[in-house]
Amino acid sequence: MKKRSAGALFLAMFLRAVVIILAIVIVAMGAVFVKQYLKNKSNKDVSNVDESVLIDDQEDELLTATPTEVATEAPEGGNEDVASSKDLTIAVLNATDVGGLAGKWTDKLKAEGYTDVFPANYYAKSDITVICVESEGQGEDLKKYFPGSYIQVRRLDSGATDATIEGTEIFIVIGKTDTEVN
Repeated sequence: MKKRSAGALFLAMFLRAVVIILAIVIVAMGAVFVKQYLKNKSNKDVSNVDESVLIDDQEDELLTATPTEVATEAPEGGNEDVASSKDLTIAVLNATDVGGLAGKWTDKLKAEGYTDVFPANYYAKSDITVICVESEGQGEDLKKYFPGSYIQVRRLDSGATDATIEGTEIFIVIGKTDTEVN
């Protein structure tokens, strides 16, 4: 058996200790990465939001238009000619910093007889409530709940909200003017 010097023996033991410590660090980092991956994967499953839509780098015509530019004319003959929206699919979108506002307005509309209403979020903020409809004449009956609102005939982009766009006929984008639910 070959004798080793004290320096060689120390160096051999030191290198083994370094290898063991590195192995432990690699295993620990692998566990952290797996945990982070699973956390991110579960977050993506819950909300498939394209992060790029959260950065508002362009003006949204919905939020910058004035009521006189896009408001629809009230039907002649008063409210008796107004088409009912009670059987249409309506998304109530919160465009304010008030948490739960869309849910409160959804409950209010359901209590008033609107049957297919659901809450969601609008990613941009709005000062004024806007009622977006598919065709002229829709949503007029909703204006009584949102007196400062106006109606706009247009479809929302799916990147602007977490609501289901397909099949939804009316989008009510709740602005700061309607944070109180009566």
